[in-house]
Amino acid sequence: MSNKELKSLFYGYGYQPFIVEGQAIHQKMMDALDQCYQTIRAIQESARQNNTKTPPRFPMIILKTLKGWTGIKTLHGQKIEGNCLSHQVVVTQAKTDRLELRLLEQWLRSYHFETLFNKENGFNEHIRALVPDSKLCMGNSRHAFGGKSA
Repeated sequence: MSNKELKSLFYGYGYQPFIVEGQAIHQKMMDALDQCYQTIRAIQESARQNNTKTPPRFPMIILKTLKGWTGIKTLHGQKIEGNCLSHQVVVTQAKTDRLELRLLEQWLRSYHFETLFNKENGFNEHIRALVPDSKLCMGNSRHAFGGKSA
């Protein structure tokens, strides 16, 4: 499906689609998120000021990347990225195969988890600030317990 057709499809569903693809994808994604945020803020402001009855077109992002694009690219001569193998458990022999273990470690380290968590302090302040107050947790919703608060 072409990008024009994709946009038309989701526009027909009531959205304002943004497509993110190609080179410098992280920057493009940040730009799309900024655009979406500004669009949402404009929708909210308009709703507060104008009391409009027309449903808004909320933004949505279509991310077009290869399957498994952040994972292991190839293993034992087989292409992983960009085909159905990327949806499988790829490194099944990581306990005994040094190559598989090394590739698994490289892949997991690419997420830089150490910048978010350490043994001494747990999650860093930025992540802790994202955690809602315990009264606001989903599990404490009366809707989760048949009308009773947890």
